[in-house]
Amino acid sequence: NYVFESENKQKSTLTFELQDLKINSGVENIVIPLSLILGANVYEPKVDYLRSKLELHYFVEETKKSKKQKLDMVVTRSLKSFVFFHKDFESAKSFRLELLRKIHSRPDHKFEQKTDPVTNKIYYKNLMVLVNPNSGSKSAESVYERLSLLLSAHGARSEVMITKPGTWTEDLARTMEKDQLLSYDAVVVLSGDGTPHQFLNGVMKRDDIDFENDGITLHLVPVGSACALSENVCKMSKSVCSVENSLFLLCSFKRKKFHLKKHVLVNKEGEGNIIWGLMRAMYGFVSYVDIKSEFLRFMGQTRFD
Repeated sequence: NYVFESENKQKSTLTFELQDLKINSGVENIVIPLSLILGANVYEPKVDYLRSKLELHYFVEETKKSKKQKLDMVVTRSLKSFVFFHKDFESAKSFRLELLRKIHSRPDHKFEQKTDPVTNKIYYKNLMVLVNPNSGSKSAESVYERLSLLLSAHGARSEVMITKPGTWTEDLARTMEKDQLLSYDAVVVLSGDGTPHQFLNGVMKRDDIDFENDGITLHLVPVGSACALSENVCKMSKSVCSVENSLFLLCSFKRKKFHLKKHVLVNKEGEGNIIWGLMRAMYGFVSYVDIKSEFLRFMGQTRFD
């Protein structure tokens, strides 16, 4: 049991019971499955404030019909937070570490505790985060500011890189040291479909990756005008495609294998160019046609209609 205080200094008891976290505030009892808890952030007491702050982040699920997706029932998730206080900073940290241990020791995780050699912070997942500042409404960087806090709450160590135009992303995936590339538990992309495709094409040009044994996990947080990868990943979990649902699926870390499609594009001169893609041809047009519609980005989703 961990005893914290609320804003009005009312005591609340946090108790772990099997796969649940029970919160007894004296007024009401709240039960949150560990599978819906994102994690917690702990803040040291300020100079003029004697209590340390703990933010507990979790998801609330709502099931409803979706006319757009044409699925009978889909799940939407929204993020919620509890704020607690404690006079002892070490006790607050102890609760957070115990929470992370329980989250990451579930059968679908099995991540081991690691320590960042620079910050000395404990983490479980090592992520490379690619942020495309030009995607969609150009909101990727502001979205990452919010997500970075939540990923840290979940015990993830994130190495963020801002992508650049041209072949920068493909070159990064093609030239990065193999050990460094394979050290990441996942490559998380905040963009539309273009950036993960560029990353994959860079990886596919390497000759030192054994794809039978060297798995690379890729996840897309949808902030672009076209996010087919996220649409499909969310649909597989019967979820609406959203930033919150994508974040939940990333934290759940239930990986699935996917097959890349090899497209050979031949120009008028008979020169061939190989492009690896996550999507097959759609309505008779390959992704190359979509590239030609880039000048219509100002139209948003309408350009696809």
